Amino acid sequence: MYVRRLASIVYFPFILNIVLCEEGKVQVDNISNGHYPPKNLRIALPDGPSVYQCVADAMPAPAFKWSREGLDLPSGVTPEGERGERLRFPDLTSDFNGQYSCEVTNPYGTRSQFIYRHIGKLQVDNISDGHYPPKNLRITLPDGPSVYQCVADAMPAPAFKWSREGLDLPGGVTPEGERGERLRFPDLTSDFNGQYSCEVTNPYGTRSQFIHRYVVDPAAPSKDEF
Repeated sequence: MYVRRLASIVYFPFILNIVLCEEGKVQVDNISNGHYPPKNLRIALPDGPSVYQCVADAMPAPAFKWSREGLDLPSGVTPEGERGERLRFPDLTSDFNGQYSCEVTNPYGTRSQFIYRHIGKLQVDNISDGHYPPKNLRITLPDGPSVYQCVADAMPAPAFKWSREGLDLPGGVTPEGERGERLRFPDLTSDFNGQYSCEVTNPYGTRSQFIHRYVVDPAAPSKDEF
């Protein structure tokens, strides 16, 4: 059985974009006595973008292996924890940008979770009187995948603008909220797949946060199922 699932989690301290995706293979033979392969994978940021933590439900407990774009980790980026489940970055620079993979394995199967790291530079010119450009951007899913919410710290309060892959939003996908900070999808179908951008602007600067949406449509029942 082959599984591919997409989720998204975003943390945006300077310009930090994160996209998560899960895929892997599961051996379903000889699973007994409460044993099962890794499932419910996610990558958390318990200490902000300095540490990634790979979390999975599995029995027996799994081993974790990190890589960047299929290669060894860059120098200074170190796995931690009893089974290597955490990944620590020495600083917040673009030197460590790229796609990171956490491979989770026990005797009953393997799953891989991916996270894309991108850090850019923050412009700090002309900031005065407590005013500053948007920062700490993130996109949350307050009601699951039906609604995206763009959150930012800025003074004065920013305006929000959504787009899909640099173009207008598809029909039926509507911004909501006082400043357009939320984005609502009419249903969970692949019609709305793609990369969405939330552009956040005030007089002191503009920041953009991205999230990739991937929904698999349910398979049509075969004739044998009737």
